[in-house]
Amino acid sequence: VSLGQTRYLSLPIPQSTSIATLLLPILTGIGIQISRPLLTQSTNRSTSYPSWLLPALIFILLTIYDTILTTLATTALIPSETQTCLLETRWDSMFHGHDVAALRRIQDTHQCCGLRSMRHKPWPFPDNHGADGCRNLYRNRTGSCLGPWRRDLRVNAGMVLVVAVVCWLVKVITILLIYRRRDNLSLRHGMRRDYVASLTNGDDTEDNGQAAARGRIEAAYRDEVTPEGNEEETVANGAPRRDRDRDGGMVVQPSSMHGHGNEWRN
Repeated sequence: VSLGQTRYLSLPIPQSTSIATLLLPILTGIGIQISRPLLTQSTNRSTSYPSWLLPALIFILLTIYDTILTTLATTALIPSETQTCLLETRWDSMFHGHDVAALRRIQDTHQCCGLRSMRHKPWPFPDNHGADGCRNLYRNRTGSCLGPWRRDLRVNAGMVLVVAVVCWLVKVITILLIYRRRDNLSLRHGMRRDYVASLTNGDDTEDNGQAAARGRIEAAYRDEVTPEGNEEETVANGAPRRDRDRDGGMVVQPSSMHGHGNEWRN
């Protein structure tokens, strides 16, 4: 739209600027499509050198592109003597070059005559029809063309500015979303590693606990078992009264009765 109006109304905006504005969204989309896979190759912050170099270069070049268009659009958008000078220079070139088609398009679009006034360099040209030639030809026209033509310049410059700003915002938002996704993936992988590590440590702790429990049971079992021996329980005179057999049962042994001769006999 901006390119068509610039050419149709002969606005003092370079055609290269209009073409650059038309190409900027296309180049921005291509740059994003190239940069996105490179920026998402790794989920770590310490990416390899080539993976971030190309996206950074693309972002810098597109930012310079945006800056140039923004500067040109701002110059044509803000009311100033420079803006008026651009319009007058453009009108003079068409007037002195007898560009009838361009002058008629501007005057017919805004129903006006001349630039600063209806007698200032209008079409039909004064040398053939006098300074009032346009007013006499179009009696319903009552104003000059400078005001509405300046508005056309501001509208088209504003469109260029909007395109440049939107493309810049799209690049910034895309990069922020990519890095946010990378951070989320890094956090998710970190939580997964911590979970696996906790499971491994838990298994080791469980194994150690089972080994300790087995050790305590074996120690308790050894304490309960007494070694075999020839322990005897004696009476006051030192003679054995009873003993244990190998099976742990009690056996009765006769005591020695000295001087009485009462031993058990067969």
